[in-house]
Amino acid sequence: MMKPVLLLAALCLAAVPAAAQDKAPQQDPGTTNRSGVEPAATEAKASKATRKFMKRAASGNTLEVETSRLALEKSRQQDIKAFAQTMIDDHTKVGNQMKETLQAAGLPAPPDEMTEKHQDTLNTLKEAGGDRFDTEYVAVQIKAHEEAVALFSDYGKAGDNQPLKQFAETTLPSLKHHQKMAEELKSKITTGSATQ
Repeated sequence: MMKPVLLLAALCLAAVPAAAQDKAPQQDPGTTNRSGVEPAATEAKASKATRKFMKRAASGNTLEVETSRLALEKSRQQDIKAFAQTMIDDHTKVGNQMKETLQAAGLPAPPDEMTEKHQDTLNTLKEAGGDRFDTEYVAVQIKAHEEAVALFSDYGKAGDNQPLKQFAETTLPSLKHHQKMAEELKSKITTGSATQ
């Protein structure tokens, strides 16, 4: 008489975990995780154009800082060392401002690594020595700032994220000034008037 009851009880107990698994909450793409943030919410806020701007701006900024650190180590020209220090100081600030702007806008932080193109530029510059280094460093800075001015100018005019658009607009004058400084440095190197 007891055996059927025990068998029934065992079957009921075995069914409980299976039922609990069926009722376990499944993480839908639109639901929140433990932190209360929707998994793809921050990425959904960033359009393709905004993500492209973030990636290229962060990568270019890192390139300008890292090549300038190289210049402090490798260059013998005081003018170049002074310019390099200015680039490190100013672009470190720009990088921090960008991160703060993205955080305030609820956007993800930009990737730490540079684009392949920028990484190749840095690697090539590492191999340069002597006067060749100075010439190549200044050429890299001119090109990087030309790209940055175009990138920030375009996003400042047509960007679709207001905080990031404002960041681009307010940063642009500084980038233009850096570009002019780099071009003036190039002319000093060309005429041989850079200070040792």
